[in-house]
Amino acid sequence: MRRNLPPLNAIKAFEAAARHLSFKDAAAELLVTPQAVSQQIRVLEDWLNLPLFARQNRTIRLTPAGALFLPVVSQALDDLEASAARLVAHREPEILTISAPPSFAIRWLIPRMERFRAAVPGLDYRLTTTVELPDLSSGAIDVAIHWKDAGNDPDLRSELIARSDLVPVCSPGLIADGMIVGPADLLNYPLIRHVGDPDLWSSWFEAALGYPVEAPNGPQFGSDLFSVEAAANGQGICLLAREQVVGDLETGRLVIPIERTLAQAGRSYLVYPKAREHEENIAAFRNWIFSEVAQDRRAA
Repeated sequence: MRRNLPPLNAIKAFEAAARHLSFKDAAAELLVTPQAVSQQIRVLEDWLNLPLFARQNRTIRLTPAGALFLPVVSQALDDLEASAARLVAHREPEILTISAPPSFAIRWLIPRMERFRAAVPGLDYRLTTTVELPDLSSGAIDVAIHWKDAGNDPDLRSELIARSDLVPVCSPGLIADGMIVGPADLLNYPLIRHVGDPDLWSSWFEAALGYPVEAPNGPQFGSDLFSVEAAANGQGICLLAREQVVGDLETGRLVIPIERTLAQAGRSYLVYPKAREHEENIAAFRNWIFSEVAQDRRAA
């Protein structure tokens, strides 16, 4: 059924003018001219076929019909305003879905995400963790952080966030009875590897010794987070970015058995669909994370 309602702009003009008993003050409230208010009220009076105001020189007063109509209009506008405010307050927030490796998420990203929420009001986030690059084509994940460059995929934009030097770390108890004076001494211990990049130790030894060696076997994990825990429990030595284990080094839970690094071997990339690179939420996250990384560099 089609509703037979008076024009809303005319209703608003009438209600404001009736409250103020002034077209001028109503116009100031509605950000229009007094002539526009007067015209809207005439539209309403014509629609009702009733005078709502008695005009005397430069003053106005409500007619009996106007006085009856005002409380009905005021209540209707109050109800509409309150209902709209409730809907806005309870609307579903915009959510950016982020995927990251577990260790990166726990040790770097999560402690900073309140700053992201403060920097981008109205945008919330959902965080999932995986060591693999997730499928970004379905739209279920908006952006991913990954340790390998996805630039070979023509549908993805892959941007280097940061490079890190890798250092050997282990439990102090593991090396308590040994003597480590040079890189070759680490060959006497189990070496923990990442299943996605098992040759890192070979690269470290070649860089540290100047020639290739066959590194001994050790446990393999799909996440740096698991490698940290294994190292802390004395299961071997692992190669990690120093910033990943800064807290463990400060507390003595982990130590660096020898200060030799594999330069720039640890990398983190921000990956997202090329087709979505100009979307406001993705651009906001991109700008924020690069700002955080730049802040880290300045503090280092």
